[in-house]
Amino acid sequence: PPAAAPAFRAPSDAIPADLDLALRIDLARIRAAIGESAFEILKQGSHPAAGSSDPDALLGEAISRADTVWIALRPSERGDATDSVTVLKGRFAELDPRRLAKGEWGPPTDLGADWRRFERKRPVSRARPARIYARSDDLLVFVTPAALDSVERRLERGIADEHLDPTEKGVFSVDARPAPLARLVSGR
Repeated sequence: PPAAAPAFRAPSDAIPADLDLALRIDLARIRAAIGESAFEILKQGSHPAAGSSDPDALLGEAISRADTVWIALRPSERGDATDSVTVLKGRFAELDPRRLAKGEWGPPTDLGADWRRFERKRPVSRARPARIYARSDDLLVFVTPAALDSVERRLERGIADEHLDPTEKGVFSVDARPAPLARLVSGR
């Protein structure tokens, strides 16, 4: 029989148990506070244009359409060695990874219940997304290579375990495991 649709009740359910820091940012409230034109100026300076040769252009475009973003990571002293999962809730009706990042992503795999999974065609560095989960037109989950198994375990196999879950109030919230973060900064 086909696999069951991803088990999912809240966007933070995509955060796996093995990441040590999780942030939630309410971009809709930030836009409302600073105005759409000011937000647009910030957006233009913060990421490359969609369709550019930069592989992060797709993630930047997705963030610009998001109302809320959750970023969970295992911090590293080097940015290119940071494992992460980025969950975006927003309006992604016209956002197709294959069209916006030509040649980077393969065709979607239907997971049921309006979930799709996109795989990157070629291996990528540890800190770049290797997989995207998409639910309908309202949710995207970008997963780096080291987090693939644990996110697949949560979403596709429905195995729930304790994970970080930043509270859903305010403009910005954080949930973290202090011991791993303390080890990271203790030598500084």
